[in-house]
Amino acid sequence: MGGKPGLEEKWQQQAEALKREVQKLPKGREREEVLHKAQIKFDAPAVLAKWPSSSDEHLDGETPYLVAEGTLGECIRLFTSKPMSQLHLYEIHTAPQGELITAVLSARQIVELAGLWGFL
Repeated sequence: MGGKPGLEEKWQQQAEALKREVQKLPKGREREEVLHKAQIKFDAPAVLAKWPSSSDEHLDGETPYLVAEGTLGECIRLFTSKPMSQLHLYEIHTAPQGELITAVLSARQIVELAGLWGFL
C-alpha cells in the first residue's frame, strides 16, 4: 500500500529526525567552546507558544497562542516535556542574544539548544 504515511508513521519519522539532529551536536571540547562563546542568558524572559492545529498540522491563517511565560530555560524545559509528535507546533519568543538566540526560536532551534545545554 504505497499511499500517504499514517499519523503514527509521521510521528516516528519526526522523532527519528530530531534524534539525528541531536547526535550531530558538538561534543567534548568543541561543545565547551560553543557554550563559552554563546554566553546565553537562560534567565532571560521568554514565552512558549503553540500553533493551533488539526491532526498535528498548523492551521492556515492562525497565530500561535501562549502556553507558558517564564525564563528561556523554563520554556526550553517545558518544551522538552511535550510529546515528540507535537514539538513542531511549538516555538519560543524571547529577546535575541547573539547569533544563536533569535527573537522566535523554532522547534528545531530549541532541540539544538536543549541538546547543547543538557536539557535533553
